[in-house]
Amino acid sequence: MNIQSCYNILGAQPVDSDAELRRKYRRLALKYHPDKNPDPKAKEQFIALNEAYEALINHRKEQNHQHKTVGQRRSHSPKEERIREAKRRYYEQLERERLANENYFIRLFQGYRWRVIKISMWVGIALSLVLISEWFLPYKIENDELTYYAYEVAQLSEAEKLSILKTSNDHSFWVVNFRRDEIHKIRHINVYRTGIFHQPVKLCGRDFQSTFCYPIKLTFQSMKLVILIIFLLPTLTFLFRRKTTWFTIIYYLSLVLSPTLMMLFLVQNNHLYHLLTLGFF
Repeated sequence: MNIQSCYNILGAQPVDSDAELRRKYRRLALKYHPDKNPDPKAKEQFIALNEAYEALINHRKEQNHQHKTVGQRRSHSPKEERIREAKRRYYEQLERERLANENYFIRLFQGYRWRVIKISMWVGIALSLVLISEWFLPYKIENDELTYYAYEVAQLSEAEKLSILKTSNDHSFWVVNFRRDEIHKIRHINVYRTGIFHQPVKLCGRDFQSTFCYPIKLTFQSMKLVILIIFLLPTLTFLFRRKTTWFTIIYYLSLVLSPTLMMLFLVQNNHLYHLLTLGFF
């Protein structure tokens, strides 16, 4: 890109002062900034505008430096000259970093990656609404029979010890604080499941005197709050766009983690089938 083309992009003339050049650049930058202008061509124009402005700034600084070199050599000591040169390079580096950062974030909001995030946003919102609705829907109760158990095979904390139970329907459940002396009393059990995705919530049995219930752990249902946050990450990314390091981290989590977890959730335990049938089957 030659210098005259840069002046044409900015609508400026070589006789314009640096202040006039900067004013014209800012006016056009506001006009074509992707956050202000939804036109797809505006992104390309904004990138070209930044490149043209950077090229003109560097060109003018180089010319000024060449014009002043002879006079500066006469009026300043070598030490002062080095200090001036270091300052000039420092500010030029700052300007290049600012323009590079601006272009980097512009590219984040276009292309296939941004389309993946938008699709993940709508899928995540739909799944989150269904998961939240299950808190208000009645449980589905499934009759089953215990066939095997392994007592206290793992420990979540000092107060929570995990046991694994297997049933005649070939299901395995991790339950908390299962009492071994009750296994002889509750061979026949009821498994309580959520209304749409049929996720197991608790396991209950009954003898002649009382009812025993145990919460089921290590399932999507037991980690629902974490799952909801990950499902809604693309929505947060889409709504709260910022040019910060934290936003970049959330952006890539939304791009990789959220879609992966959504696919795993839908293929596990016939969740997609239950969703399409609204939990009736």
